[in-house]
Amino acid sequence: MATYILVDTANTFFRARHVVRGDLDTKVGMALHITLNSVKKAWTDFNADHVVFCLEGRSWRKDYYEPYKRNRQETRDAMTPTQQEEDTVFWRYLTNLKILSVQKLTVQ
Repeated sequence: MATYILVDTANTFFRARHVVRGDLDTKVGMALHITLNSVKKAWTDFNADHVVFCLEGRSWRKDYYEPYKRNRQETRDAMTPTQQEEDTVFWRYLTNLKILSVQKLTVQ
């Protein structure tokens, strides 16, 4: 039977963001490192055969529960300009990681 590692990509990447101190480049680099190293550790620990990166998308929960994640926009609006820039950069890197993953899969 195959063993799959399911990765909540955004959750793992953004959790790592809050552990690292330093400038923006250091935070992004270390968040990528922590995310991919976590996947590698799970791969090794569970002797996995496949990794599935779960990506962000439209949630069906918003259709059934209007308040679901409604406070996210309020939280973004309350950010300082520096925090907004950091948030934008992190989302850009997460998007690039998704693009690279898809390109890698289609090349093989």
